[in-house]
Amino acid sequence: MPSESVIISQKENGFKFKRYTLMEIKGATSSLRVKKGESLDIVINAGQNDINPLQLIRIVKFDKKKKTREKKLGEESTAKAAFGLSVTGRTDAKFAIENDVEFTAKKFGHQSYRISIPYIEQGEYGILIDGANATGQSNLDALIITTLGVDK
Repeated sequence: MPSESVIISQKENGFKFKRYTLMEIKGATSSLRVKKGESLDIVINAGQNDINPLQLIRIVKFDKKKKTREKKLGEESTAKAAFGLSVTGRTDAKFAIENDVEFTAKKFGHQSYRISIPYIEQGEYGILIDGANATGQSNLDALIITTLGVDK
């Protein structure tokens, strides 16, 4: 599966007092294409497979733009900060990334997981793997991202 370089940035919408993290991948489509409605089985080498795969792996659907694919990872209110009130929040973005696609995962060999996706809609998707899993910590810099596109 193709590995993609990713730009992760903080964006603000001042009018709505919102700040969010945006994942952006260059190119409007992935080079790996599958047909809509087909079930998928994918083997992912995670370096180890003694951690619950649902803690390590996320499958997200990207918003397709003309030259990029984007995914909003999390959002927080900046209204409190704007009015001088204290703001507390998670800096661990792992918890902000929700699955857009249902899947099951089972151990496969000694370092991998077999991911089964029973049904997938048309669109552009990313499979996010928490590359920091060996230390038990998570951050966006350690994400391993592969992509696929689903056609009619």
